[in-house]
Amino acid sequence: MNPSGSKEERVDHQILIAGLGGQGVLFLSRLLYAAARNQGRPVFTYEVHGMSQRGGSVYSSLKIGAYRSPVLLPGSVDTLFVLERSELYTHLRQLRPDGRVVLNHPDPAAPEIRDLAAAGYQLFVHDADAVALRLGQPRIANLVLLGRFMDAHPFALTHESIRQALGQIVKPALLAVNEAAFMGTPEGGKETGA
Repeated sequence: MNPSGSKEERVDHQILIAGLGGQGVLFLSRLLYAAARNQGRPVFTYEVHGMSQRGGSVYSSLKIGAYRSPVLLPGSVDTLFVLERSELYTHLRQLRPDGRVVLNHPDPAAPEIRDLAAAGYQLFVHDADAVALRLGQPRIANLVLLGRFMDAHPFALTHESIRQALGQIVKPALLAVNEAAFMGTPEGGKETGA
């Protein structure tokens, strides 16, 4: 069921995840890939590691649905996840004119966010870093952002498929904190996005 009451998400969906090394870009990509497979959906992924261990730019793309190639064309991305706001404008040209930006940002009223809204992009802004830091787990900001976004908007994947994928790719000792971050349980700091 769609909690926001807006139209359902497209069946075929192109996703770009951008951030810096150490923010979990590649983990999030693997998670979404596994979730798509759990739903029986065809999926392609393409990763650019860059300087992933040194805080350099990292991005990964996924195509869920009837595609023949993992390569994204400019202007084709449905959803752009941005884990580090300095990476936003590097990848914005990949987004469809009416595409959705899911942005980890401390200030939902910042000028760049107003500019994005004025340009017609759909926006979801959440300070996932602050939640993760409060929990003493800065590396789970990616799951906080994904979970709060999925709580508020329809998406190509289901909560259950993500939870199942977490169980498949996360070490058992870390599963509880990862699930809490995604599901927004008290340990995961459920908050609302802008």
